[in-house]
Amino acid sequence: MSVYASVAAVPSLDDGRERFDVTLIEPARRAASVLFVAGRGGDPTRHRPLLEALAGRGCKVIAPHLDFLASPTPSAAELVARGRRLSLALEAFAEPGRR
Repeated sequence: MSVYASVAAVPSLDDGRERFDVTLIEPARRAASVLFVAGRGGDPTRHRPLLEALAGRGCKVIAPHLDFLASPTPSAAELVARGRRLSLALEAFAEPGRR
């Protein structure tokens, strides 16, 4: 029996400028939600073993796909865009009242 109700659904959201994907992994029995952000950006599914381990422990994983940062020092515009996408992903996929 799988510990996942749904593995790696990839819906997309609109941040007002463009669409972006969000990887979702739903555990069979959820205890909490986790917002996962891959350091400098990119496709979070390259961290799939970690994401699946979190789901295996009952966490709904919400992992927005972010543009890769070319510089280790992001611009203000890049930080604002990331914040906007993280907020949109939480609003769309986290459930109020859950940790």
